[in-house]
Amino acid sequence: MNKTFARGVVVSAALLAGVISQSVLSSTTKPGDAAPITLKGQYKFGGRTGPFTATLTPTGEKMYDVAYIATFGGRERAYKGTMKGDLDGKISGTGADGNGNFEFNGTFENGTAKCTYNEVGGRGRSGTLTISK
Repeated sequence: MNKTFARGVVVSAALLAGVISQSVLSSTTKPGDAAPITLKGQYKFGGRTGPFTATLTPTGEKMYDVAYIATFGGRERAYKGTMKGDLDGKISGTGADGNGNFEFNGTFENGTAKCTYNEVGGRGRSGTLTISK
């Protein structure tokens, strides 16, 4: 075997090993290592409107932990919950704080989520939500 050919084989093997280990690294990245996604917009609930922020942290394929902040009646309310779905399709989820819980369903298209949501328990009120990246 000539030396130039042998060096080429060694270099090719090294490059291939680098590509394989990069591929393995990418495929084994944990969902919690992904950057959170922050969405901002408006809610309409109980005859009131106000600012709403949701920070989505990936936890698995099409699954997110979510921290919500809404200003309602002049006070900031913080909710925690989950969301499942595609960030370019149907979404659904939940949220809760010490005063109440809600469920939502909607779509996420072109960077904007449009949802309806319902209070769980309590007075059973409902509303709409539009938030964007």
